[in-house]
Amino acid sequence: MSDISSKRFYYRILTLADVGEKYVRWMNDKDVNKYLESRFSNHTTDAVHSYIKNSLNDSSVHLFGIFNKTTDCHIGNIKLDINHTHKKAEIGLLIGEKQWWGKGVATEAIKAITKYGFTECDIEKIEAGCYQSNKGSLGAFQKVGYKVEGRIRASWILEGKREDGFRLGILKGEFNEQ
Repeated sequence: MSDISSKRFYYRILTLADVGEKYVRWMNDKDVNKYLESRFSNHTTDAVHSYIKNSLNDSSVHLFGIFNKTTDCHIGNIKLDINHTHKKAEIGLLIGEKQWWGKGVATEAIKAITKYGFTECDIEKIEAGCYQSNKGSLGAFQKVGYKVEGRIRASWILEGKREDGFRLGILKGEFNEQ
């Protein structure tokens, strides 16, 4: 696997050694996981270990940690889940360290992993989904060139209310790594 990096971050496959109190705290933080399906579970160290172990044993899952180049601090995760049959992937991410919110981390990470997907994984399309109210995520994907391909009406329950969402996608030929 090639080294993956961007201006401020490097990305590497997570291992069991990356699971610690901080990671488990992110997974149980209602702000961090507000838009993640994982918010419906209570996460323990054992549960996160199991998740990482399953990811490591599944060749179609590429679960990366996002690490600050200057401090080596693990600040979030980004995942590429590949469907080899259809040469496409689903991308998703979380920024666990709140001091990094609103600072372009998601855009930078999405761009780096999108490039990796197209250049290293023999895929032709990458898709993503986000809740309508998750303006930060929607904006990050759009800055990288992802297009809204559809609106999903009242598909999720968020804070006790039904919420619309968006499906986004980018084709290999549309991606501009500049």
